[in-house]
Amino acid sequence: MTKKTDNRIVSPADETELERLLYQACRAGGWLFATTERDVAEEEQRQAAESIDVPDELRDPSNVWQRASQLTEDRKLTPVIDERTKENLARAARGGTSLPKDIEERMHQDREKAEKESGH
Repeated sequence: MTKKTDNRIVSPADETELERLLYQACRAGGWLFATTERDVAEEEQRQAAESIDVPDELRDPSNVWQRASQLTEDRKLTPVIDERTKENLARAARGGTSLPKDIEERMHQDREKAEKESGH
């Protein structure tokens, strides 16, 4: 029978080591920015060693921003709405009861009017 290893933190030194390892893992994963002079220097060395050729059109931030703006202006993103889902949510909000026909008809008319006014 093997004895189970006790992995609990039992001293301040263990806690310090754990914090160091977590910090290194987060830095390596890109979840933390370099904040100390040493970390910045290490990051600059890493980037110099792993340099990437950036196309000229991406070197100017205003060009990148302009392209991104055009993409969002050209494409208006509209969420896909499943009519059955809307009906189920509406019915759940009413506690499962049905709407009177005149109210339902008025709601449909109001919706059609709103869609026409918004251009959809």
